[in-house]
Amino acid sequence: MGDIANSDPDSGNCLVKMFFEKNAELPDSSLKKMARVLRDVVRIGDKSFKLPAIVYRNQGFYQSRFMSKQELESVIRCLDEKFQALALLMANTGLRLSNAVNLTWHDLRLNKNQIEVKQSKTNKFVKIPFSQTVADVFKLKARVRSLSDPRLFLFSGYSFQRAWKKAVDRSGLDWKPRPHDLRHFFCSYLLNKGVDHMQVATLSGHKDVNILKERYAHFTDETLQQAISVLDG
Repeated sequence: MGDIANSDPDSGNCLVKMFFEKNAELPDSSLKKMARVLRDVVRIGDKSFKLPAIVYRNQGFYQSRFMSKQELESVIRCLDEKFQALALLMANTGLRLSNAVNLTWHDLRLNKNQIEVKQSKTNKFVKIPFSQTVADVFKLKARVRSLSDPRLFLFSGYSFQRAWKKAVDRSGLDWKPRPHDLRHFFCSYLLNKGVDHMQVATLSGHKDVNILKERYAHFTDETLQQAISVLDG
């Protein structure tokens, strides 16, 4: 640490820029977390250290492609069985991986068909109603429920990410959806089915409807054709 802190500042800044350029394909939220950690670590040895300007390309937020239902089913079929339930849960609730994998039985309101959870990004509690597909997932998990551990999923988010990547490779898709694309699927699928933007924003925990429209309002050719067919009436 001392060598880094006492080295040439220009050289250090160059290394930082090179690191973020190399990892520019990651979502800007991940890169910003890395930047904060890097800054805090280096400041242990050099209180005056300042991060150089970093350009976040933000590729993850404004993508133009979302999983179709057929693509989702194809990847899930290629997942190891123990990970399939989590993928189905995320695709049918819009929960982020960190929220979904850490769900406990205490977070479920089974008599109301609701999940009550604190969003990892906003730290606000949201109530998410769930479909019959999710209810079936919970019934399946209840059969192997641990009496000593309240968690629904007894594996880490990192384990799921690795399994998801392998499943995507085996599925033969011509692109590489990430676990976070399960949340994107949830939002875009509901919008394509005509669910109101405000309702989708509420279900997914988005505070700004305009951001929801920018990120997820990717309408299929079929949806647009149905919309224009109104004129024929």
